[in-house]
Amino acid sequence: MVHFVGVGKGSIDYITLRGMNALKTADIVMFPYSQIEKQLVKKMPRFGTKYNTEEMTTENIVAVIKEAEWARMTTVILSTEEPSDDCEMSRQMDKFDENDIHYDFTPGVYPKRRFEFE
Repeated sequence: MVHFVGVGKGSIDYITLRGMNALKTADIVMFPYSQIEKQLVKKMPRFGTKYNTEEMTTENIVAVIKEAEWARMTTVILSTEEPSDDCEMSRQMDKFDENDIHYDFTPGVYPKRRFEFE
């Protein structure tokens, strides 16, 4: 199973408890290294395989996921972007659909505006 997990702006406090639980139990974690806070990297499974998606194409990611699915491994893909029609996450989801790979999405916290209190 593939779990897309939103992490807002890449900070450890922008991931939900559901997302953190998925992250801690993953066999494979894929994430954009330069966009993720290092405290969050420390929470990743100690013995899990980690991939820097900044160095991978969508085809590379799909190939890794196919092998992981065959081996019945759990994969978490951390994303700092909100889902939209024209984003990398949507392209990956389209490829997963084409390859009959099952996935889900756990949104993170995506701050949009600052609130001012009177």
